[in-house]
Amino acid sequence: MIKNIVFDFGGVLVEYSFRNFFAKMLGSEEKADWFLANVFTEEMNSKLDKQMKSVEEYIEEWKATWPELSDKFDYFNANYTDVFTAEVPGMLDLILQLKAQGYRLLGLSNWSTKVHEVMDKFPAIFQPLEGYLISYMVHQLKPSPDIFHSFLNKFEVKPEECVFIDDKPENIEGAKRVGMHGIVFENAEQLAEELRKILAAS
Repeated sequence: MIKNIVFDFGGVLVEYSFRNFFAKMLGSEEKADWFLANVFTEEMNSKLDKQMKSVEEYIEEWKATWPELSDKFDYFNANYTDVFTAEVPGMLDLILQLKAQGYRLLGLSNWSTKVHEVMDKFPAIFQPLEGYLISYMVHQLKPSPDIFHSFLNKFEVKPEECVFIDDKPENIEGAKRVGMHGIVFENAEQLAEELRKILAAS
């Protein structure tokens, strides 16, 4: 029986675009694409989310590597929440419905300590969550089984009693490998329909 609904944060609860943010920061979409391909890569973002050192230490490391971009890294650090633009439409209503139905709402996200700035920016969408595990807390990243096991242990929940919702298919595959149910998120309407089927079957 499903008792716990578990949400990824970025792309599920809040909308974001690094490309749009960097286009504004650098002055063009072309420069933003170059920055994402050569500087703020997936590997760099993953290091930030795993956070083996402080965000400030990473910023200083990047500034040493790309001194010509020092002011841009400072801008990124100071204006980070501008990457995140709005609640995902329909999600607040849906999670409030699920909470009213008695489901335990939890979070599991790859993110650095900067997550708390975003949670402060959008308090309504995060407030209904009973708790959460963020990658920086355990220095583990989805889709590795390690972080899912850390999540299950932290909240003392059984995998078969959890539905995990994430916008990245590889993270849903990671959840399923440890025995959780999973839904690849597209939008609130699609999620509500897929959740309805899973919850009815349980």
